Amino acid sequence: WGSRVVAVTPSRKTLTSRSLLGAIFGNWGVRLVGVASGIVVAATLGRNLSHTDFGRLSLVLSLVVMASVMGDLGLTNTAIRQLSIEPHADREVLGALIVARGVTGFAGAVLVSAIALAVDGTPQMKMVAPVIAATLVLSPLSSWLAVTQARLRLGRVNGLLLLQSLLWTGFVLLLAAQHATLVRYAQGFLVAAVI
Repeated sequence: WGSRVVAVTPSRKTLTSRSLLGAIFGNWGVRLVGVASGIVVAATLGRNLSHTDFGRLSLVLSLVVMASVMGDLGLTNTAIRQLSIEPHADREVLGALIVARGVTGFAGAVLVSAIALAVDGTPQMKMVAPVIAATLVLSPLSSWLAVTQARLRLGRVNGLLLLQSLLWTGFVLLLAAQHATLVRYAQGFLVAAVI
């Protein structure tokens, strides 16, 4: 009779106009670095790979991006909204998102590999397509970003995007200096995604 149950919700960062403005400019800065990194990567790959290898790599990377976008199916945005409304349900929401992204990531990896090999069934593509497509299996790891965004820790999201852009650019520049094969670029892409 005398005991009371008190619900404890995790502390949430409040959004002020100053922090929102900082997040917006931070995001723009990260996006600009991403665009500059993309230009450097495209120019470096264009100069160091043959036309055929550049086409193969572009095909698989384009398929991975499309599969990643389609594999999300709005799940992350829904999870962010739900986590914002019910912060105490973070385990359930995150668990469901991880499972869903795991299923769509695996299906996307299989589909990307199949399409790439249907377009170009060369022995080289048989080694490159599955390695790059394997990055889609890592999709459940990005589920943690939903929690970070729902808790308004936008600097962490920007930091991860910046790290991802700079890692891939660094790998491309390093591999270009070594006159690496297309398979090595595929492995570098996977390693950057894992990191």
